[in-house]
Amino acid sequence: MNKNINYREFLEDVPLPITYCKIIKNDINIIYKVEYINEAMVKILNLDQEIYNEDILELLPVFKEDRYYKELFDDKCKTIKRYIPKINDWMYIKKQFIGEEYILLYFDFLMYDYRKLIDESNRLEEKFYIKDKDGLYLDCSRNMLKILNKEQDELFGKTDLEIWGKRNADTIKQFREKALSNKEVRGRVMIEDDEKTFSIRTYFIYDKDEFIGEIGTINSIVRKNTNKKYNTKDFIRAIENHIPDNIFFKDINMKIIGFNSSFLELTRIGRDELIGRDASEIPVFKQFYKKVHEIDNDIIQNKRERIYDLELEIDNQKIIIEIIKIPFLDNCGSVMGIAGVARDVSKRTIKETGIEKLRLDYFVNLSHELKTPINLIISSLQIIERREKELLKENITLNKNVKIIKQNGNRILKLVENIINLTKLESGHTSLKLQNEDIVYFIEEICMSVTQFANQNNIQLVFDTQIEEFVMAFDTESIERVVLNLLSNAIKYNKANGKIYVDLSKNDKNFIIKVADDGIGIPTEKLDKIFNRFEQVNDKMASRVKGTGIGLSLVKSLVELHGGNIRVNSILGVGSEFIVEIPITLNENEDSYINSKIINDIGMKMEIEFSDI
Repeated sequence: MNKNINYREFLEDVPLPITYCKIIKNDINIIYKVEYINEAMVKILNLDQEIYNEDILELLPVFKEDRYYKELFDDKCKTIKRYIPKINDWMYIKKQFIGEEYILLYFDFLMYDYRKLIDESNRLEEKFYIKDKDGLYLDCSRNMLKILNKEQDELFGKTDLEIWGKRNADTIKQFREKALSNKEVRGRVMIEDDEKTFSIRTYFIYDKDEFIGEIGTINSIVRKNTNKKYNTKDFIRAIENHIPDNIFFKDINMKIIGFNSSFLELTRIGRDELIGRDASEIPVFKQFYKKVHEIDNDIIQNKRERIYDLELEIDNQKIIIEIIKIPFLDNCGSVMGIAGVARDVSKRTIKETGIEKLRLDYFVNLSHELKTPINLIISSLQIIERREKELLKENITLNKNVKIIKQNGNRILKLVENIINLTKLESGHTSLKLQNEDIVYFIEEICMSVTQFANQNNIQLVFDTQIEEFVMAFDTESIERVVLNLLSNAIKYNKANGKIYVDLSKNDKNFIIKVADDGIGIPTEKLDKIFNRFEQVNDKMASRVKGTGIGLSLVKSLVELHGGNIRVNSILGVGSEFIVEIPITLNENEDSYINSKIINDIGMKMEIEFSDI
């Protein structure tokens, strides 16, 4: 990279996916030649690290399309929001020119993981497509290509007019314009060709209030005869399967005998597995079997309607469904079974959708407007510290100011990351990566890394374990965050020359982590609120430190995501003890384990976590 060789080291410190390119201009066009990509970029594109002199269009072929090509190479366009088929997701792409010869391209995911919706459509073998904001097709499933009788490259960049013809294109256009004018997030439209009628369910994708594209699923619902007369049974079945509510039928023995496609999707099991099963044999309803059985029995015995709610956990996300059940009778008035409708009423539990929108908008703004520049500031300071050691030694004032900038940058970054992570947890966008690891070794290594920092603050860290080695399944990143936060609080709210005690043990069901200190303690009236968001201990003894009141709320959410719990014992003026219990499980998909080594950037994580001490 010649005179710009210093950017390689800079890029390696930046956590965002970045590509560094040389700008080559001639009379005809502009070319971005890739000179370096950092590790994060390699990971999301599954690339070879050693990629040099490669045209950026070969790495991201979506920009070969004329209108996207202009977007990428226009000097005035600093930010791009574009679906990247190679990644299967929408991305922010920010451009930063380095003089006239080089350019940095920063990549960042939008807030919502749309790949989950795409992956789920693939799992159910649905016919789905992806369009950009201008209505051009970008990607689709194999089944979609089959019904269109086209290849992937024949679909890319095409319009509805080219795919479905003028009449259907006009229908889709009217539907789309009306939905977007009302800021709708989903909708359904019907179109038809010479042989079939199609139901298109569309999910409109927004970044804040800006529409950026759509994902749609297509189902053929009626095969028509030449005289336009429909088979009644098929027609009723088609309507039933495209009602968005979940419809099901049970026999007199309370076993499933029929259902529509929405109910099948809700249960997350196969069609053949669902027929003939009762609630105890359907995973999403299993824990409510007794309640469901009692209600069904009441409906059959007393021939009456019942309405009730259930809180289900599907794909690591809790939803509330309202179930309406009625008995269906034969000509003699005898009960033949139960007909039921279940609908998602989760939004009814939220007082106003405006609050949710503000929270998610806040998350997006923080994520993309704060985190990126803060990371760049901190990375730049790290380069200064490494390369200008002598200057910083000689200039005490400069050294002090650099440390102040770095510490406060880390404090802002900690606040941003905590809010982002908490928002992800609450909106169901966080999943655990459970691995079989030696949790004793893992936590001990974290404690050893923190010991020096504790000593610098005149705090002694005492580590004790009743077991030398214990392998179980846990998410290393989450548990690391939990332990670091508890140790940070133990240092922050401790007394001069105080101690921190970390004790590990287990019982038949749980692995137990205890972090205790002999610090200022927590008032009794605060003990049941300490894990609430933005809750802080307002105490004169704690005035020397400032917190946000988010950390313990995040810790509680991460522990509960493991199926565990956290509690605190405290005496004001004596100290506090936090007790974390994680259920003992093993990931059966892993045959063995490898001792987790503390992640290489533990030092940076400590700097961020301990920045407000």
